[in-house]
Amino acid sequence: MDIQGSKFILGQSISKTIENTQDEITMDLSLQPSTNEIIYGPKYDSFTVTSLGYVPEISISATTATLYGDLSITSNRKFVQGFGLVTSKAILNINVLTAGIYNLTIQYLSQYSDATLIVDINGDENTYNFSQTVDLQESNALTITVEVDLVVGENTISLYNNISSSPQIGNLAFTYTEIPSSITLQPSSWNIVSPASLLSNGYVGGIGNNGGYIVIPVTVTNAGVYNLVIRYLSGDSNTIVKIDVNGTDTGTSYTFPKTTDWEISNSELLEVNINLNKGINSVKFYNSPNAPGPHIGEVTFTQQFFNETIDAEDTTLMGTAEVVSGGLVSGIAYGLGKLNFNINAPGTGDYNLSIKYSATNAEKTARIFLNEVYWGEYTFDTTDGSNPAKYKQIEVYLNVGNNTIEIS
Repeated sequence: MDIQGSKFILGQSISKTIENTQDEITMDLSLQPSTNEIIYGPKYDSFTVTSLGYVPEISISATTATLYGDLSITSNRKFVQGFGLVTSKAILNINVLTAGIYNLTIQYLSQYSDATLIVDINGDENTYNFSQTVDLQESNALTITVEVDLVVGENTISLYNNISSSPQIGNLAFTYTEIPSSITLQPSSWNIVSPASLLSNGYVGGIGNNGGYIVIPVTVTNAGVYNLVIRYLSGDSNTIVKIDVNGTDTGTSYTFPKTTDWEISNSELLEVNINLNKGINSVKFYNSPNAPGPHIGEVTFTQQFFNETIDAEDTTLMGTAEVVSGGLVSGIAYGLGKLNFNINAPGTGDYNLSIKYSATNAEKTARIFLNEVYWGEYTFDTTDGSNPAKYKQIEVYLNVGNNTIEIS
């Protein structure tokens, strides 16, 4: 580029000096094609890291809705009041990444014993009843929870009523109800290595006797932490078992409390957490030679969902990055401003990174680095006044323990 003939607006000073005409310097900038403008990223609201298959809760205040008619916000700025006239309506929009049935929890205050409100989701309206609250103080607010059907992408929620007996409305929370992925396996499907053996009662005995052990193959669709529930018998004394997952010792010797005798009617359950990879895994139960372990019955693996949200204003900001109105972070551009935050992942594998953001202009991009390694560049859709926030979901690979996510 012609450093004398081109003009660029830089969001910060670059600490490099041209001493003479022969010097060369390198600066990392993000510029739009055919222009001299730096491409800044969107304004960031929050970052949520979850296990694959987990849908984080979406919470929004009715006070952020577009209000029509006689609707107004209460003096404490927490509730919307004035429902009941035909012209009074609150409209807000939310974006979801997963379609399906959600639990909608509505926070409210009501001076009426027969209050009602119509909730319209994408044109499907339903009338709900709200019981009377002690008074109209926020501390005495109640909630009701109803099921609503949401589509992928933008959903329009309208709140209104045709009678004056209406509640004041505060926060609305949309929660997707997951059924955790569970797999139950019986001893007959395991690899049992002698002198361990399948007993007549369906349990495996002999684990630890002269090196006996079992290997349980388990296939899961998502990597992550799984709760392993083990049904066992341990007689009149405590016993110990060690567990390897995919050839790696968990580092723990698990104690199985005594069960009085060896009758299956007295069997007990022991729960441990282990990390599984996506696809086929092998879980080995063993013990030191000549140290008999418990008798093992069926086992159940249930995925444990990980979910952590960090507000953008609580991240580490560098360069031109700054907190602006509403707690959003602006001024992120590659080579100029960036932010980073740490995530303590429960296991190694793939996770979803959901970015809540606002972008009133097109061509908003961001570069993501995971543990100082470039992961990719992403474009963000525009938002508007009626829908000031959207979510961008990106699949990322994290290591067990601490991870640093950087956005520039």
